[in-house]
Formats: sequence, C-alpha cells, structure tokens
Amino acid sequence: MIIKHSGVLGMKWGIRRYQNPDGSLTQRGQARIDRKDEKWVATKGEKIKTSTQAAIKKDMQAFVQNELNPRFKTNGKLTSETILRYNNKMAELMNAKIGDVPVPSGRVLRFVSKRGEIGVHTAYADAGYDLSRLNKGVFASGKVGYKNVNLMNKGG
Repeated sequence: MIIKHSGVLGMKWGIRRYQNPDGSLTQRGQARIDRKDEKWVATKGEKIKTSTQAAIKKDMQAFVQNELNPRFKTNGKLTSETILRYNNKMAELMNAKIGDVPVPSGRVLRFVSKRGEIGVHTAYADAGYDLSRLNKGVFASGKVGYKNVNLMNKGG
C-alpha cells in the first residue's frame, strides 16, 4: 500500500499558511487577499460601474444643467476644478446608488474620482470607510483597485 501526501510539505496541523498565530494576516497573506480583490474588481467592477452610471444618468444631467457652472481655460478645455466637482458628484451618486458591494476580502466596492481625469474609478475600502477622508481621490494607502500600482508614488 502506497501512502500519498497531498498537503504542503513542512506544514503542521492547525497552523495556517498565511496567518500569524494571533489570526492576523502575514505579508504574503495580505498580498494574496489583495490579488483576489484586484482580480474581482477587474472582472466585475467595470460591469457594476457601467450599470450604475446608467442608473444615475438623469441625476447627473440635472446636476450639469442646474449646479455645475463649468469653467474653461483659455485654450477651451475644462478647468481641473470643474472636472473634479463633476467627478466627485458622480462618485457620490454612484456610491449612494449601489450601497455596499463586498469584494472577496470583505472590503466594499467604492467609486472615487482621481484628480485630473474625467470619470470615476473603481476602488475598494473597509466597510464604513469615510469617503471624505480621500486624498485627491485616492485612498490613504494609495491603493486603487482599477490599477495594479500605488498611485501615491506617482504623485496622483
């Protein structure tokens, strides 16, 4: 009779690979969860984003007509303040519309506006995260789910 080992070599019973003894995640465990979140956001986030944008279309049109008062640069382009106001309003309406959509790690899907870019981006944060704590549309950690980069290093 041959016995096959189907586990991980060196593992011990009751010891988890990606957790510390106190239950917190190791660095590799956190990276693993982040990869799962990024994959989920890449596959499902865009679909949720487009359907939510369609649902708030009338509200955004009313905002543009009644409240936005767009300002233009001398070259005819919109000023960054106008773009940021538009994006912030869109992110606010989208977040109110979808509520809390959990990603695999238990964080929730959020929409944020990044300064200087038209449109909102998909990100994820802890449940109950205060959106007013955003720094120029990027979470304090610098992590945004739609790109696999740390935007704080690029001056985002």
